[in-house]
Amino acid sequence: MSLSQVMSEVELQVLANAVFASDRQKELNDLLHKNCEEKLTQGEEQRLDTLLAEIDQIMLLKARALYALNLYQVAGAANDQVPSMFT
Repeated sequence: MSLSQVMSEVELQVLANAVFASDRQKELNDLLHKNCEEKLTQGEEQRLDTLLAEIDQIMLLKARALYALNLYQVAGAANDQVPSMFT
C-alpha cells in the first residue's frame, strides 16, 4: 500500500514539508562538528549514526510524499477530480 492510498493531499503536503526537529538538528550539528575534530566518544558515534539514520528515513518519506503528491495532481488534473485511490 502506498502513501497516496492512505493519506490525504493535505497530509502528504505536511509530510513533504516536514523538517528535522530543531533540538535534534542542533545535536546533529554539534556531533558533526565534533566528528570533524575526531573527538567523538563511542556513545556519541552511536548517537550520530542514529540521528543520520533518522534523517535518511525522513528524507525517504518526504520523497515518497512528493511523488504521491505529484501523482495526485497529475491524476486530478487529467480527470478534473480526486482519483479514487485518494478517497
